[in-house]
Amino acid sequence: MEGMRVIGLMGSMMGMGWRAGQGGADTGDNTGWVCVMDSGCISSIMEIAMPGSGSAGRAMGVECQTCSDGSCYVGEFMCGVKHGLGYYHFRSDEISNGDEYSGEYFGDKIHGFGVYHFANGHCYVGSWHEGRRQGFGTYTFRNGEMRSGEWDCGVLKIPLLPSDPAAQRAVQAARKAAENAVLLARVDEQVNKAVAAANRAAIAARVAAVKAIQNQMDAKFYYTNM
Repeated sequence: MEGMRVIGLMGSMMGMGWRAGQGGADTGDNTGWVCVMDSGCISSIMEIAMPGSGSAGRAMGVECQTCSDGSCYVGEFMCGVKHGLGYYHFRSDEISNGDEYSGEYFGDKIHGFGVYHFANGHCYVGSWHEGRRQGFGTYTFRNGEMRSGEWDCGVLKIPLLPSDPAAQRAVQAARKAAENAVLLARVDEQVNKAVAAANRAAIAARVAAVKAIQNQMDAKFYYTNM
């Protein structure tokens, strides 16, 4: 992280994070990283847009959220809701279907371009509007049958050949958005590994400090009773 400037530092730096409180690092390009500590361990690391970056100072970043039903979202958010690129995996059991979506979000809803893989083997690649298929896209059944064209509120209104330029442009844009969303998920996985390593180092340091204090107390007690 060359060229980074530490900001908002509370406590002392140790490893990748801080011993207590919160801290951050300004990368100099209107983005930065915020590290939050909880009981001496790193609880989260988030990339944010710094104030004055064009986002009016609103917190933005990449985060992994696990829902109460076991579903998981990894991706960008703004003001606490899914916004930007993201990957969502619905829990797969007797209640949920195990579908997967990767692509664009807007205001906590699937919106823009993206790829939706259904657990039954079907797949839709194309444009979305507030959680519904809207605009151009291609729906492929698990048997290979394809339906392309312009969609409205989840229903195919104007059928087109999959080779139609409008359908192809939408498919390409959706695949690109999906690829970028998956890359974000992989980055989050690497960050989680770094957080786990930093937490292990922090715990080891605390244990060593406690042992050192205990040894000092034992030595003092020994010499006092000689």
